[in-house]
Amino acid sequence: MMMKGIVVRCSPILLVLLALAPGVTAQEPADPSPAGDDRAEPGQKEKNRLALYIEAGGGAYAPDDIDPSIETLSTHVTTNTLSWDDQDFARVAIGWKLKRGRGDFRVIFNGYSEDGYTYTSVGKLAAIDPSLGTSPDVLGPLEWWHLRIEDGAVNAVRTPPVWDLSDDANGNGFVDPGEQRYVGADVVSSSTTAANLQNRAQTFDFVFGKVWGPRNFQGRWFAGLRYFDYDGNIPAGAWLYTPPVGEGWTDGSLLRLVNFNQDTTGLGPTGLMEARFNFFDQRLQLYINGQATFIVLKIDADSGLFATLVESTGVNPVKIPTEARLHESDTKSTWQTGAEAGIRYRFRNGLKLEMSYGVVGLLDVIQLPTEIRVPENQQEAPQGTSAIYNTQDYVLQGWRAGIAFQF
Repeated sequence: MMMKGIVVRCSPILLVLLALAPGVTAQEPADPSPAGDDRAEPGQKEKNRLALYIEAGGGAYAPDDIDPSIETLSTHVTTNTLSWDDQDFARVAIGWKLKRGRGDFRVIFNGYSEDGYTYTSVGKLAAIDPSLGTSPDVLGPLEWWHLRIEDGAVNAVRTPPVWDLSDDANGNGFVDPGEQRYVGADVVSSSTTAANLQNRAQTFDFVFGKVWGPRNFQGRWFAGLRYFDYDGNIPAGAWLYTPPVGEGWTDGSLLRLVNFNQDTTGLGPTGLMEARFNFFDQRLQLYINGQATFIVLKIDADSGLFATLVESTGVNPVKIPTEARLHESDTKSTWQTGAEAGIRYRFRNGLKLEMSYGVVGLLDVIQLPTEIRVPENQQEAPQGTSAIYNTQDYVLQGWRAGIAFQF
């Protein structure tokens, strides 16, 4: 028996009804993964990802020298230089990333901590040794004292300059700088002081940022608020007695250096822009960035109590110690800047390694006197010691390395 085939013809309406029937679903295309830091790893679902970001690292930064030179009179000048050892650097960051590439929030801490210092001071006086030379007019301060601090050891030496007519190179009958001679030291002193001045600078950035651009070249921005804190100590040598006899200089023994305790805090908006060059499916990344902060600082410098010398009244005056203190507080708006270039490598599990070299400029955070006026005798002693101040920058450059993880 022969059976004929049966052909069923389906109308377009029937096909639509079958597609909408229960148990039959259409597959939706997956959302594209955000680029850069917000990109989902292969095989990782966006909804299952923890948004936490953590980072830690350290390094070493070398600050520029500080110049705490002080002029007591035009005839009494001290040239000081504070040179830092490399300072320890630490960075800690914690953040929270929004879904679908909408950016992330971060709190970033940067800290710089002094690891040691070297200090040199030269006391200059417009006079020559009256016991060994003649007494013509001296045209400019000549070197009398030299002091050096290293590893907490203070060494000072006084070498009075001498001059006579045979040294008068230009024949003008005056002592010009460069014509003096030194025949030996007449005072040598040694003492000890702190080997670490406890200088610390810290920044706390509370920021929000995003990544944009194609896979090979990207940009990143951060914007938010910075809190800044700096404290430490800056020593300064000076003439604290003004008669032209070579006495009354801060040699670290009879008269200690004047120590200025620094305390500076500030708050202001900050912003960062970064350019990124990606290779090997964004595993390897070269970057360069710059950051600027407009900040309002409260600056405080305090010498504490120290002693100056004044002459007593009477027929035979003697030197009398007199208590003094210099304290100055000020508010100033300024900038803090930074630039950094480095390399990052990302592993597939979310781990990131980073190394960079950078320069940081913390402007106007140190306040020191450039000129001081000390009483000359007992009658002027009640007026006290006064000073004219100026601010200095705290500029550092160095390297850092770190590790980060995006959960």
